[in-house]
Amino acid sequence: MRFLFFLSLSLWAHAVEVSVSDGTLLIVSSNDIEIKSCHSSELNMDDLLFELNSGTNVVIRTLDRGRISILDPLIWNSSGHLELQSEESIVIQAIVGSLQMGNVQLKAAQDIVLNSSLFSAAQIFSQGGQIRIEAASLYLKSSGTSTEILAMNGDLKVELSGDLHLKSGMDGFPDAFSRLIAQNVFMNIGGDGCLSAGDGSRTTAEIIAQDVLDISFLGNLSLIGGFHSDRSFALIAGCNSTSIFVGGNALLTSGTEGIARIASRNGDLHLRVGKEDEGTLMLTGNSVAGPASIDAKGTVEISSNPNIEMNLGQIISKTGPER
Repeated sequence: MRFLFFLSLSLWAHAVEVSVSDGTLLIVSSNDIEIKSCHSSELNMDDLLFELNSGTNVVIRTLDRGRISILDPLIWNSSGHLELQSEESIVIQAIVGSLQMGNVQLKAAQDIVLNSSLFSAAQIFSQGGQIRIEAASLYLKSSGTSTEILAMNGDLKVELSGDLHLKSGMDGFPDAFSRLIAQNVFMNIGGDGCLSAGDGSRTTAEIIAQDVLDISFLGNLSLIGGFHSDRSFALIAGCNSTSIFVGGNALLTSGTEGIARIASRNGDLHLRVGKEDEGTLMLTGNSVAGPASIDAKGTVEISSNPNIEMNLGQIISKTGPER
């Protein structure tokens, strides 16, 4: 079972596997016209890619309980939209996305997991379109390569009832990246957020907005830098507008040799930690890479009056007072 797709002006051929564990798939267009109803073992990927490459907006959903897994690249060269809906979880272990402004939406009753291996990246992307994630929790795990959600020149919207975890450098492998990158990032996280760079060299855990970043964590937030001085960091960064709400406590720790940082690269940064006079903001750096930091080219505003604890930490406001 083979298909063709365009990538970087080259023609590729690759087998694709989309599976559902003990479940039935219904494939429809966005106006509910049925394309195919079948068990996952009977799914013809040529049909699916033909519809997407024709610009059809395709919805794949489980009719009964079952996990959707994408194990090989699923890339289309049109503005067709893809939506995956699962009554259980969705697992992505390959590159999935549109080269021409197609939207990608994932909805799972349980978790959504992107898991790269030493030799295979896991990625959801859209060139100019929107990516939307709805689930209990979202996990990005990287070992020796990239695990990414990329909305290039588009919006990334994430709604979770549970936790967000980005972890790279698992098992000590170098050159591992777990990243969420978009023009604008909007996230509502019902639980905790954790970005961990792991213990390999050149490993990062990042959330980056090229324009507006607006994130809310109802639980705690932890940014944990790496244990290797060679480009190992945890980072949340907006550009022109950066707003982060943390319902519990916020911890930035650089690890033994890495970096932990929250930044607004070209504007103001508004950070709210905990309820009034109750939350704790802790910044812990190291002697190798320097302080853990919160910084903005504009003004840094920390509201709710949290208890601030610093051990090699710094808060830098280019147009306001520094701490």
